[in-house]
Amino acid sequence: MSSKVLKREARDGMIKKAMGRPRRWLTEEAFQKEFMAYIEMCLGAEPKRIPNIAGFCIFADIIREIYYKQEQIYPESYAKTRLCLEDQTINLKDTIRSIFLLKSVFNYRDSDAPASMLTVNYNNIADNQLQSWLKDAKLIQAPNDDDED
Repeated sequence: MSSKVLKREARDGMIKKAMGRPRRWLTEEAFQKEFMAYIEMCLGAEPKRIPNIAGFCIFADIIREIYYKQEQIYPESYAKTRLCLEDQTINLKDTIRSIFLLKSVFNYRDSDAPASMLTVNYNNIADNQLQSWLKDAKLIQAPNDDDED
């Protein structure tokens, strides 16, 4: 027999061992539970902490790359954690910090709509149409039917 055949037979008879570092979370539920524990810790802390990826990594005693690898291992849970962090950022009481974090972390951006689309050309609006819009928005009070007499 050739050496290639012997090597293949030896390789096929071997039990394959798992290579590399073991997973931090063996199940998706464990990953979700640890993340929820982190969120509860942030919300219960005094002063309140803003949940973020770096904070979760410290809480879970992992490096940032391990967290990012969860996207391939548990894609649905990873997406949920990102949505949760985004939701916590949106609901910050500090609006300026919220806007900054949304733009830098979650790639929010200002509208690209041209200014002409954001403004109303009042020259092309019928007289009664503007009054109707203002009434609908409750910016002006509709006249009573009794006042017309």
